[in-house]
Amino acid sequence: MTTVTEIQKRLREFDKQRGWHKDPHEVNFICLTTEIGELSKEIIDVWIETGKLIKSGVNYKEARNKVLAERKERIAKEIADCMIYLLKVANYLKIDVGKAVNLKITTNEKRVWGAENLPASSPFSRTMTDSE
Repeated sequence: MTTVTEIQKRLREFDKQRGWHKDPHEVNFICLTTEIGELSKEIIDVWIETGKLIKSGVNYKEARNKVLAERKERIAKEIADCMIYLLKVANYLKIDVGKAVNLKITTNEKRVWGAENLPASSPFSRTMTDSE
C-alpha cells in the first residue's frame, strides 16, 4: 500500500522533472477546481442514468449497480485527478496531508454530531420525520 507521504514525494519529483515546481500553487488550485467539476459531472450522470433505468422498470439496486459498474473507471480517474491536484497544492504549501488528515479526524472524533446541535433556523436541524 502506498502512503499519502509517498504520493506527495512522487508528485514533488514529477513536478521537478518537468519544471512545474516553480508554478504558483494557485495554478494547481485552479486545476483542482476544474477536476472537481469533472468529478461532479460523472456523479451527476450516475444519478441521471440510474433514474432513467428506474423509469424503464429496473429496480433501484440493479439500476445503481449497472450504472456504477459502467462508470466506475471514469469516476476513479476523476477522483485521482482531484487527489493529485489537492496533494500538489499541499506540497507547495509544505503541508503533510497524512498528518493533517489524522489531526482532523482526531478533532472530529471529539465533536458532537447531530441535528440537535444545530441552530433551529438551520434546514439541517429538521429530521426526516419532521413535517412542514
